[in-house]
Amino acid sequence: MTTPLDWLIVGGGVHGTHLSHGLVNRAGVAPDRVRVRHPREHPLETFWRVTSATGMRDLRSPGVHHADLHSYALRRFAKQGAGKRLARFVCPCDRRVATSSARTPSSWCASMS
Repeated sequence: MTTPLDWLIVGGGVHGTHLSHGLVNRAGVAPDRVRVRHPREHPLETFWRVTSATGMRDLRSPGVHHADLHSYALRRFAKQGAGKRLARFVCPCDRRVATSSARTPSSWCASMS
């Protein structure tokens, strides 16, 4: 018998991904009580396809607007492990001089789950 759902999220894009992580990791909802209904094989698949098609290589944000639950998760990722090897990170105050800010490899998204 399947467990009844408390939450059904339609769409595994940036917002659906963030919402599902928030429900489980902040609100304490059991993972088996949340489902994300997404038409693609992987969450964020459309985001990565569209950004690749436009040639977008870098995520230009103040470093705190992303899908993770913790504001500084992107900065932490850029300083350690796979992030250190794959990511370039430029603090928001240094963007005047930099050509791009935080590189966001798919491994960062994978690290959130």
